[in-house]
Amino acid sequence: MEQSAEESAECGNTTTKGEGTEELVEFEGNSESRTDTHKIKKGGLEELVDDTDNFSSEASKVERSPHGSVAFIYYRDPKTGITEYLFEQNKEDYALLEERGKIRLIGGARDYIGGRLEGSLEALVRELGQEEFKNPVAGNKLTKDKSKIHFITRVSNEVNRQIAYTDIYAIEVKSKSDWNIIKTSDSSRDTGIFRVFTDKTALKLDDRYYAFGSADVIKNFIIEKMPVQNGIFSKISNNSSYGRYDSIYKMVAWKIW
Repeated sequence: MEQSAEESAECGNTTTKGEGTEELVEFEGNSESRTDTHKIKKGGLEELVDDTDNFSSEASKVERSPHGSVAFIYYRDPKTGITEYLFEQNKEDYALLEERGKIRLIGGARDYIGGRLEGSLEALVRELGQEEFKNPVAGNKLTKDKSKIHFITRVSNEVNRQIAYTDIYAIEVKSKSDWNIIKTSDSSRDTGIFRVFTDKTALKLDDRYYAFGSADVIKNFIIEKMPVQNGIFSKISNNSSYGRYDSIYKMVAWKIW
């Protein structure tokens, strides 16, 4: 079951599904340059810091962390039942050779700002609202109402011999006119190109074409969102684990294609 980012912060839902609870260390803001204390709850989502205090040049120093925040961005047509997803395709000159040309969720890295690790939701709002979309209207439509940004799960992998976490959210666009603005916007970055796939197209795409080993999480989410087809629920019933999708994927696939 999806939770809003705010609800996740309340209940501490940041476990990597199927892998147990992950704990993050606690970060505190620089007390000399700002008055707030930003804490990451152990086993829980960190609270979004909305303060606008001035930073000193040292305290405002920005460095990229290995952690990230990304989102499923999608629209389901109520008339046809077809769901469209917005992805980003890495360009052929992408920095990581093995990830070139592959499909990924939209978002980016969390930053260290004056030594404080940027909040997960905070980073996603920055990425989508300010950095990803060439059309600022598109980014604003996705981030203006944070209660509609739902935390899904956390995945982890090893980067430069340290564990990196990526928090995954979901944003369902309800308005077709809003969706048209969002999906027709170009990416403002030179590292990727936006791609729109229907749910069926995304499921058909071979696992190796998804970046960073994300095929399992992406396909599980898509299957969960598919409507009932020919009496079969295309939804994984186990809410506590994002395991392999193979058996349900095969059962659903031959019925709907």
